[in-house]
Amino acid sequence: MRTTIIFFSILVFHLQTSSQQPFRIDVDYSTFRYSEQQSYLEIYVAIPSVAITYNNENGVLTASAHITLTLLENDSPGQTKEWILKHTKKDSIEQNDAQYLIDVVGLAASEGNYSLRIVAFDVFDSTRTASLTLPVFVPSFSTTTPEMSSIAFCSNIIKAESEEEKLSPFYKNSYLAFPNPNRIFGQSLPTLFYYVECYNLLTSLPEEYSLTISIENALQNELLHHEKKKRRSVNNTVEVGVLPINTLLSGTYSLHLSLSTNSGVAATSSKKFFVFNPLLGVDTTLRGFDTLALANEFSSLTNEEIGEHIGMISYIAAETEKNQVALLTTNEAKQNFLIDFWKRRTFDSLGTTISLKNEYYRRIAHANDQFTGAKNTQFPTAGWKTDMGRIYIVYGKPDEIKRRPSSPDFGPYEIWDYHQLQGGVSFYFVDEFNNNQSRLVHSSATGEIKDPRWSQRIQTMETTR
Repeated sequence: MRTTIIFFSILVFHLQTSSQQPFRIDVDYSTFRYSEQQSYLEIYVAIPSVAITYNNENGVLTASAHITLTLLENDSPGQTKEWILKHTKKDSIEQNDAQYLIDVVGLAASEGNYSLRIVAFDVFDSTRTASLTLPVFVPSFSTTTPEMSSIAFCSNIIKAESEEEKLSPFYKNSYLAFPNPNRIFGQSLPTLFYYVECYNLLTSLPEEYSLTISIENALQNELLHHEKKKRRSVNNTVEVGVLPINTLLSGTYSLHLSLSTNSGVAATSSKKFFVFNPLLGVDTTLRGFDTLALANEFSSLTNEEIGEHIGMISYIAAETEKNQVALLTTNEAKQNFLIDFWKRRTFDSLGTTISLKNEYYRRIAHANDQFTGAKNTQFPTAGWKTDMGRIYIVYGKPDEIKRRPSSPDFGPYEIWDYHQLQGGVSFYFVDEFNNNQSRLVHSSATGEIKDPRWSQRIQTMETTR
């Protein structure tokens, strides 16, 4: 159903930025029917813009990553693609900076087992590199019996409206399907979008059949089951869907799609995905953890730095964990506590450890960059310790921010709205002394400070604007 053999382009998701992070690359892939001899391998690549060095070129900040992709069969050199992934922005505090640069490369390949090798480095700082090798199986697709492509996980899928949109590399069969290469959903992406192609419906399926959608956890316990009655009209079709996963614990899950008839299952497609919902806790069935890597990371920290890390995790630590850490007296004991703490919040993907810790510390870095108080004083308040920093770290980027200037009898304030959290909540921050140090004075969120006096004052100010 795809006709282009090779293409690539860049999609920029406009989300909140943070300070520079360790250079990394996320990769995923899907396979589709292409011809009788070959299948279509679609490879998704993502690099966080906060991990790339920006260089000032004539007043424009530019970042570039050099990427080399090689598809190897039996360790023999195969198809190779090499290109530059580039991003520009107007200034260092651009409000709509890109969190991820997403790229797609399509290759035609015969059935077989391959190794996919991705190597990337920062063009303006070649010491910042990342590489990833993962096994890839390219299946062949029948032209007579029912088949399903592999599942493509997406951050969004919309109907393409214009001719220009149809030229996008993310255009598939009347849809724009924006891939999510790290396959992480949850607090930041509360809904999971999926795309799958179905083949040979007219040749072997009855007029009526069913599409079954189910989600299983790491122990193969079914958590969601939904069945759609379908009526075939064309031989090949596309199924797209959206699933709310905001109630799932942080962990590893599998999405299963199947075509069924009265006589049984005709075709299936399954794929793992990952959920990060820190407020709901962690699924204890999580598996896959690189203890040595974390041990090396924390063993290099000083006593003061270990103490800082202990403080940082207080926002998401359980009461039992807080009680436990209060009894620790040695630096080694605290290091071991941190290792165990993040071990309980870690899962693996594609043979590579992907930790919830990475996202948590990314938020801390952003909080330190954006919310540090009294920066020009001798004792500035670290951003993660401020009210705004804590709310950002715990709940992520707000869906909407309303910023209001000061008035003769009221300091400047901000309202942060989270539309998907607890059915929709707001946080009210007031800079009472007009010194760029806002504090949380009221929130409609469960477990947060509630002060009707402040709420009424702010609501009165809103109605007079």
